[in-house]
Amino acid sequence: NLETRHSSHLTAHRDDNIISLSFIKLCSTFHSIMVIINRRSSFLATITAMFSLSPASPFSNSAASSSTSVGASFSSLGLSLGDVGVVGCGVLGTSLCKQCLERDDCASVVGITKSETRHAQIIDEVGNMDRFHTETMEKALELVPERRFKNIVFCAPPSGSDDYAASVELAFALWDKDQGGTFVFTSSGAVYDASNGAVVDETSSTFDPKDSPRAARLLYAEECCRHNDGTVLRLAGLYTLERGAHNFFLSKDEISRRPDGVLNTLHYDDAAGACLAALIRGSSSGVSIRKRTFLISDGNPSTRLGVCESSVKSKIYAGKKIPTFNTMPGDTDIGKTYNGSASNKELDWKPRYQSFDAFMSVH
Repeated sequence: NLETRHSSHLTAHRDDNIISLSFIKLCSTFHSIMVIINRRSSFLATITAMFSLSPASPFSNSAASSSTSVGASFSSLGLSLGDVGVVGCGVLGTSLCKQCLERDDCASVVGITKSETRHAQIIDEVGNMDRFHTETMEKALELVPERRFKNIVFCAPPSGSDDYAASVELAFALWDKDQGGTFVFTSSGAVYDASNGAVVDETSSTFDPKDSPRAARLLYAEECCRHNDGTVLRLAGLYTLERGAHNFFLSKDEISRRPDGVLNTLHYDDAAGACLAALIRGSSSGVSIRKRTFLISDGNPSTRLGVCESSVKSKIYAGKKIPTFNTMPGDTDIGKTYNGSASNKELDWKPRYQSFDAFMSVH
């Protein structure tokens, strides 16, 4: 039947057209995908070239272990921050959360605390609810092993724990180190056993834990961190405009301490910036800072009297009376001076506020 054959021919022709159009659309989609892949490859190549690979630092406390990245995706190449867990969201932790979220390569940040007491305040200060939320340590541990973090920063103070080293050990359950990230523990330069103006760096000796209970809590926590492939940042004396030794000094008329006692300083935001720099460095392809210890300060120490004189340059302390410092009998130790220049170079970091005086002069 001619009519039937003609109808069949038209149907086949229409089907061929549909197949052809589908094939054209498929090719167009494939082309678009390839363009995206090529752009991503170009971007990765550019980013990779930006990172310089360096040999292990001479001040490493122990041999650095190899950082291996696994899995698929951009973060598996070791070039992004991925998911970040911040344990302890006080002034330092909150500043770190905000700085991490300023980066496009940070997938998410979770502020992990002991209780929910300050969660509303932290959320209000950090914002960015698309990529940030808070939870308790108990809740975070319940989600292990289904959810772990590429990067962890432990910056909760010793005062919040009866067994500080055990608290640090517990936090390692949250870290998925196979993703190639870093676990950072914030310690203090107070662990150095030096006096009379001696200069200390990353390799300087520390107190014997038996002789210093205060230093012992930090030193045991540091050892736990390095044993588990973590990275230790020993920080100088932290301050903000209204927090720090200066605020205490200016609230007194007389202080029974030497006026020339050395104070090594570091703004809280710069401390957070150093933690972020460690995460970035640790996520760099071919670079490992695991089992390492760094010393972080602004590099421009002051004195007890010096921070008071600098503080009155600020509008908030203008007109404040500088207290009288009385050197007591036997008070011969002026303290120690931090030299963290090697750490600055290794982490590719420098403070935003070059000194306590520079900060107060503009605030």
